[in-house]
Amino acid sequence: CFFAAGVGLLNFTERCVVKYLRHRNPRVREIAAHTACALIAPTPGQQLKSSGPGAEVVEGVIRLLLQVCVNDGDERVRATILREFTHRFDSMLCQSQHLDTLSLLIYDSSFDVRKLALQLLGQLAGSNPAYVLPPLRQTLISLVTELRQNTDVVGKEEATLLLTHFLQADALQRVVRPFKSAIVQSLPLTGDP
Repeated sequence: CFFAAGVGLLNFTERCVVKYLRHRNPRVREIAAHTACALIAPTPGQQLKSSGPGAEVVEGVIRLLLQVCVNDGDERVRATILREFTHRFDSMLCQSQHLDTLSLLIYDSSFDVRKLALQLLGQLAGSNPAYVLPPLRQTLISLVTELRQNTDVVGKEEATLLLTHFLQADALQRVVRPFKSAIVQSLPLTGDP
């Protein structure tokens, strides 16, 4: 069978779908990203294999998706890729080279992308805490500082919303715990400008 063990779909993804990630139309890139993720994702209950005939293809597609996620000019494309990276991709995304790329997205120009990147890194914190937690700790400190010193209302609101994601993520409680009093002190209270 051509699609034996899913290898045919992986090759199709690599040869046909991936080229559309560079298309000039953002909607085409968004659909290509969604399709690529759907085709390389393991079925529920399975993990991505780290070796074998399809592992290199999957690794290459994930690497390319992350490059697009960092470099694409359309925030919808970047956000789509982050939304597609569900728990089924954790075993691949928790590798250090991918975490480096994902950490860059915490500083994205789009608030939605920053929020999704933070959620994804929080999701991956349990898989590779030694690599994920230090940049998240730095981000947490930056958010607290931004709340204390920023006079821009929109900036304060975004920092507050991102802090909310930190506080709600169980995997990030190790990062949050030492900073709880600083977080509470920096939160804008009712009536504060």
